[in-house]
Amino acid sequence: MAQIAQNWRIEFMRAHPRLFEFMQDEPKDTFGYPLCNEGWQDVLERLCGRIEEALRDNETFEFVRIKQKFGILRVDWEGEVSDRTRARIEEALALAEARSSCTCELCGAEGDKYHATNKVMVPGARHAEGRPMLATGPPEDGQHEDR
Repeated sequence: MAQIAQNWRIEFMRAHPRLFEFMQDEPKDTFGYPLCNEGWQDVLERLCGRIEEALRDNETFEFVRIKQKFGILRVDWEGEVSDRTRARIEEALALAEARSSCTCELCGAEGDKYHATNKVMVPGARHAEGRPMLATGPPEDGQHEDR
């Protein structure tokens, strides 16, 4: 199973050569090697599509890090892009982060944030462990009672 999980990452990076400087001998050492589970593959594919669409011929982009932190996709990148392209990339990143926050990292189904042991994940109902995270916004009318 670990081999299958690794293969999607390698194939994903190879499918987007403009965004990764792929290291043939040590693919796991490639900057931007996705340190998240297969359930976010579609989130990453959409992100890459938006970035590739935003880039102009003379602009450069490279993922530095792709990981999960506190149940949300985190991405670091570097490159030489115009202000307009940078804004489009940042919008694509915000959309990917938002989508990751409600997508099961394991299977890609709709999910909610759960806190289990020492980490936060967004599992689907099938993979939920631990306790659900509470909403952080103000309660809606009628949903909060003083106890």
